[in-house]
Amino acid sequence: MNQLLQANASVLEKMTDRAPGWAANSPMVDGRMIPSHPWDPAAPALSAAIPLLIGYARTEETLYDRPTPEKLALDEAGLKQRVADRLGIDPGPVIDAYRRAHPDASPWDLHILIATDHPRGTYARELAKRKATQGRAPAYFYRFDWETPEGGGHMRSPHGVEVQFVFNNIALGGALISKRADAQALADKVSASWVAFARTGNPNIPQLPRWPAYNGDRRDTMLFNSECRVEQDPDRGARLAMERVLKLS
Repeated sequence: MNQLLQANASVLEKMTDRAPGWAANSPMVDGRMIPSHPWDPAAPALSAAIPLLIGYARTEETLYDRPTPEKLALDEAGLKQRVADRLGIDPGPVIDAYRRAHPDASPWDLHILIATDHPRGTYARELAKRKATQGRAPAYFYRFDWETPEGGGHMRSPHGVEVQFVFNNIALGGALISKRADAQALADKVSASWVAFARTGNPNIPQLPRWPAYNGDRRDTMLFNSECRVEQDPDRGARLAMERVLKLS
């Protein structure tokens, strides 16, 4: 048993060293319980006929890398070091791509956007694309842009921020959130969209702009915010830069 545990630990250590997104509690392809990767290189046949609703929060990383005053003061040299440490490559081209997409962003903001896409945002988009390519059922993709006022406003749109909107429990979302009329209005729309998807496989509702199914060409994305809108392939240049890093293009 000890030898088996040590062998599994060794395999997991190697996987976490080279695979962005892996953590100590991530499931692993062991050839038995999980015989193959469920999404690589294509969407699974088992769920081919089931529609997919998938997305991410715009600054997921702030939940894990909390914006303290010291971190908010990150300078250009610190940004380059952080991105280099995370990506393991020359950070210049990636930083340049994200700066072109977000010219007013501070070094800290750029770090958070890059870390969010490496790999959460990028992998979410890739899953939607692979589902769409399969052609058996639609995929609908979103990015949650609404920014929480909690934490001095520096948390922006952290991982999990959309949960309170999906379940329409804004009253439990925090002292500042619960007082925001725009938060409740957005929760009414988001929860109604999720209910529609659960019932019909289509999240479109009258209260939201038309939300087309995702595909690899148009990449229609619902941007959830106080004013919701659909955008085709948002931040395309940054997306392409990160896909090259993650070897998806």
